[in-house]
Amino acid sequence: MRVLKAGSDPENFDVSKDGTQLFISNEDDAAVSVVDVASGTVVKSAKVGEQPEGVKVTLDGKLVYVTSEETGTIGVLDPVAGKILKTFKVGHRPRSVAFMPDGTKAYINAENDGTVVVVDAVKQKMTGAISLGKPGAIKPMAILLSPDATKLFVSTGRGRQVFTHRTLAGWQDAVLGQRTFERDVGGGRRHEYGHTQDQGRWKPVGRYRSGPGPVSVRADRHS
Repeated sequence: MRVLKAGSDPENFDVSKDGTQLFISNEDDAAVSVVDVASGTVVKSAKVGEQPEGVKVTLDGKLVYVTSEETGTIGVLDPVAGKILKTFKVGHRPRSVAFMPDGTKAYINAENDGTVVVVDAVKQKMTGAISLGKPGAIKPMAILLSPDATKLFVSTGRGRQVFTHRTLAGWQDAVLGQRTFERDVGGGRRHEYGHTQDQGRWKPVGRYRSGPGPVSVRADRHS
């Protein structure tokens, strides 16, 4: 095991496409560090917005997006020069970034707004937002694209919901569905249910048990 030093309070990181460098957000320093994996040293550091959190390398490896929770901004890092090329607003408390396969679009959560922001990843600017619910009641956290990039999955932490958005239909479309996780700690068993949508109706596709306390997963269709 090796210990690589980055900066004060490292929050998140991503790896360069060739595996030689790490890009690490340092919350206390309001900076992103570029770490050489072979030597274990910080080779570059650049200031970003306050409370940097998420880090994501673009698909071509030429840029790195760094989310800053307090300032609600994205810092666009040139990893070769070690400099921030542009900073733009995306919403309140961004954490997570997902790029579409063609590299033209990115999705970024705005936790305190109850939205997922859509970004033009060529012009580096926000173009729209997907509303998931009332701000404060729904707090988008992590976002992840399906392997074919046709669906975007958004977790909501204590909101106990995972939303699904159809990416190819455009950002104006409503959320297709959600999965709600319910736990009863008083029981002695754990239940988990998977669901799929068949001709406009939700149906269970499996169940398994493990651990204490029942947990049920309900899938609700949204129009």
